[in-house]
Amino acid sequence: MAKKTLLIAGCGSIGHRHARLLSERPDVVLWGCDLNREMLEDIRSQATIERQFSDYEAALKEGPDMVWVCTPEDVHASIAIDALRAGADVFCEKPLAESIESGQAIADEVRQTDRTFSVGYVLRCESGINLIKTFIDEKRIGRVIAAEVCVGDYETLVDYCKTDHILRGKDKLVMDFTHEIDYLRWFFGEPAEVAAMSGCLGDFEKMPDPNIVEAILRFESGVLVRLHLDYMQHPGRRSIILVGDKGRISYSVGENCVEV
Repeated sequence: MAKKTLLIAGCGSIGHRHARLLSERPDVVLWGCDLNREMLEDIRSQATIERQFSDYEAALKEGPDMVWVCTPEDVHASIAIDALRAGADVFCEKPLAESIESGQAIADEVRQTDRTFSVGYVLRCESGINLIKTFIDEKRIGRVIAAEVCVGDYETLVDYCKTDHILRGKDKLVMDFTHEIDYLRWFFGEPAEVAAMSGCLGDFEKMPDPNIVEAILRFESGVLVRLHLDYMQHPGRRSIILVGDKGRISYSVGENCVEV
């Protein structure tokens, strides 16, 4: 079996997770790259990393077949574009970039290089959310009129983040939970209007700004959605309720039961 060399750029919490899972594949050889030497050493405790780099440009010169971009989003564009220009296919963690301009720059480079590029919006593949999409298309509850989506997870801050980049930045909560925006667009099409309020509330050891967002979205299809995001709930929760003119669907991710 011919193996592909795969470079993981960014060996923090999400890089660790990808490395651990990719190590189970017989068709890849893993390389790791991070400026932080401790991160590089730590990832080897969870995955088989055959080569390590602290210099990203040097790693690209070695010609990896694929690059997994697992860094904070403010450097996604530069890392992804360099990988594409080096001839590698790219998997980029969500969100694609920190700005529309950076995201467009990546898209332009993908078109020019004709490389394979994907973004880690994996909830479209999650079994319950995939089933809900099927039910929407089949009009199982008639025409969907409204939805209520909630995701809250303090565990992200205390159990999974190996760096403090979320605490240092502004609006990281919205960037972190863009999965919800992605699957809502998959369900209902493009949003037409958004109104939102946010805050930094409560008494927690770790408090990004904001740590709570409440938003109302009206989609071009007419569906109204209330979206709640927070870095407060422990244990975390991700839930969906859809209301149609002939019924209702409710689901909590991880509970393996879609109720219609």
